[in-house]
Amino acid sequence: MRSIKTSYSKAPYFIYYEEKLNKIFNKKHKFLIDLNLELINLFLEILEINLNIKLTTKYNELYEQNILDYRNKIILPNKRITDFITKKYTQIFGTQFYPNLSIIDLFMSKGPSSSLYLTNN
Repeated sequence: MRSIKTSYSKAPYFIYYEEKLNKIFNKKHKFLIDLNLELINLFLEILEINLNIKLTTKYNELYEQNILDYRNKIILPNKRITDFITKKYTQIFGTQFYPNLSIIDLFMSKGPSSSLYLTNN
């Protein structure tokens, strides 16, 4: 959390998310997956996305063969899949725009309009 605070303490929306992030990062998570899931759930809450995350119970090589790569895709409400194209927004680091930096960068820069930014892209 110290790195996030150092990087984003002057960002317009840092004060709105600092406490929630602190709460998660100050916990003693037994496994990294627990930290990751908590962060994912926080990000979904901020974006007002109601999503039920399901974890696999075991490794299965068939998953490897049949999985689709959605890392650079957006699934729209009508279930249409499209490429995600990043539009520029004001970041706090210099004058150059760095696309796909992180979801935290988006939240700190766009705040409550982060969801709108993602859906309009």
